[in-house]
Amino acid sequence: MDPIKDGAKIFNKIHELTGKDLITDTNELETFMNLLIEEIKGWVIVNFLDTGNWDRIDTFEIDHKNGRLFINWHDYRNK
Repeated sequence: MDPIKDGAKIFNKIHELTGKDLITDTNELETFMNLLIEEIKGWVIVNFLDTGNWDRIDTFEIDHKNGRLFINWHDYRNK
């Protein structure tokens, strides 16, 4: 599926797989992020709404102790 055109379908599919309307547990968040990256191959606009499709999630880390998510994404306009 195309992350720009099929965003709602992708999130609905992940919602069906996780069965959660609200994620408050970092282990569930880790599952969600892994499914998201798998489905979109990292291609998603994460910092603002833009149809240029020039950035991509590369990796993420979860600080389970403090409940924080760190997303590493790159600007690919120059590649």
